[in-house]
Amino acid sequence: MAVISAQQVPMAGAVVTFTNAAAAGDSYQNSGYAKVRVRNTTAGAKRVNVEGQGVDNFGLSGNFSDLEVSIPAAAGGIPGEKTMGPFPQNRFNDANGRVQLTYPDNETGMSVAITSD
Repeated sequence: MAVISAQQVPMAGAVVTFTNAAAAGDSYQNSGYAKVRVRNTTAGAKRVNVEGQGVDNFGLSGNFSDLEVSIPAAAGGIPGEKTMGPFPQNRFNDANGRVQLTYPDNETGMSVAITSD
């Protein structure tokens, strides 16, 4: 599992660098303010699973607190992209303070960037 560092995005904007998604999943240090951007260059939609580690606002934990997000397919040579988060620390942080991302449809064609204001 790869650990991805958050990139600071100032008010004036920034060019964000994407990292290829890792087969075993990815993680990042969660401040509670970071956002996850995922790109998909394949012809079919793909899923990202944000692993719930704690208890959600309804008292559910385990797989019930996971969040599965569909990333659209590429179209006309333009990657499908979705921005997610920020993710509450009590629900999504693991013991190391990180959010865990996995790719149920496999990581091929997927890239990830973590951004923070």
